[in-house]
Amino acid sequence: MMFKSKFLFLLLVAINLSARVDVRVLLCDDQEQTWTISSARGVQLRDAHRKDCVFPKGVTTHSLTIEKMGDKLRVNGKKIASNEAMIEPLDKHLMFDGKTYDGHFCAVYDKNKWFLVNVIDSEEYLFSVLRTESWPGWPLEVNRAFAIACRSYLLHQLLSARSKDAPYDVKSTNYHQTYQGIHPDKMLRQAVDDTRGIFLAHNEYPILAMFDCCCGGVVPAKIAGHIDFAKVPYLARKQACTFCKGTKLYEWSASYTVEQFAAAIQEAREHVVHAIHEVRVADKDKAGLVKKVTVKTKRNLFTVTARQMNRIFKGVKSYCFSILKRGKTITVRGKGYGHHLGMCQWGAREMVRQGKTYKDVLAFYYPGTYFMQVV
Repeated sequence: MMFKSKFLFLLLVAINLSARVDVRVLLCDDQEQTWTISSARGVQLRDAHRKDCVFPKGVTTHSLTIEKMGDKLRVNGKKIASNEAMIEPLDKHLMFDGKTYDGHFCAVYDKNKWFLVNVIDSEEYLFSVLRTESWPGWPLEVNRAFAIACRSYLLHQLLSARSKDAPYDVKSTNYHQTYQGIHPDKMLRQAVDDTRGIFLAHNEYPILAMFDCCCGGVVPAKIAGHIDFAKVPYLARKQACTFCKGTKLYEWSASYTVEQFAAAIQEAREHVVHAIHEVRVADKDKAGLVKKVTVKTKRNLFTVTARQMNRIFKGVKSYCFSILKRGKTITVRGKGYGHHLGMCQWGAREMVRQGKTYKDVLAFYYPGTYFMQVV
């Protein structure tokens, strides 16, 4: 795989020409009425636009209780007239909602909504993310591949968010990448340090490096309607992954009684589902991914999309499945766990077991890409 070691111009513009890349991670929005933030040695709040204005003044407090009042904040009972406040620890870490974080927080008011954002060095963010996006005990070489994929995805999302002037870059949930604060795993630290600043690029831009647990052998290039491959050609892999075939997630099945199946759909769709006579896959694409399922009842016929099936039934782990009603039981059998795009994690694990390097893994799962580096 080609390696281009250079600054990425757009990225440097986004971060004010600094080689350090800070990422803004959304921890929660104003659905939470009160935020309690603490630090072992003390915590302080500043108006982001007036750095000399510190709350509390002349007093060390170990905890801030922040309430939202329209476009204003009340902090420890005192009203603060600021639409962007910085919360900083007097030592290294802040604690919020049972988790410990590096960096500092910002309370940002944008479009009639408050956001609590953790501003942290991107390499520290990636170190944290690897604990939840990787698998415990997997080899260093696999985690080098994961570190580069996660960094590439992060930079892609960061540039997109900055171009839209969004109040944050990524969410802390699996909507983007799951982020739960600091941890002490030394091997994951080495994976990040060994690949520091390296990302995958296409057309001089960080790629949208998607990945899932297990692809189930689905050929991404045959997938229809889920993604515009003209914009992300490196996700249109034409070669099937066979490396995950021996894993426990390659094939799966889930069974439900007719009553359980009907009740789950009824709760999700909020309308009565009458006695079910037949359930079948009504439409698939060339990759074998289901588009919709038809459910025939004693009174009507309706469809459930594959996305809805995946959301409603926890046992349905991907869009590649068949479904059969036999007597009073409905059985779903499928392959893979996830969206079938980008890197297959269990496939990557097997490639490394067979002696492949992280470069081999990334070249296979993201064809047509090359390495760049923020230095």
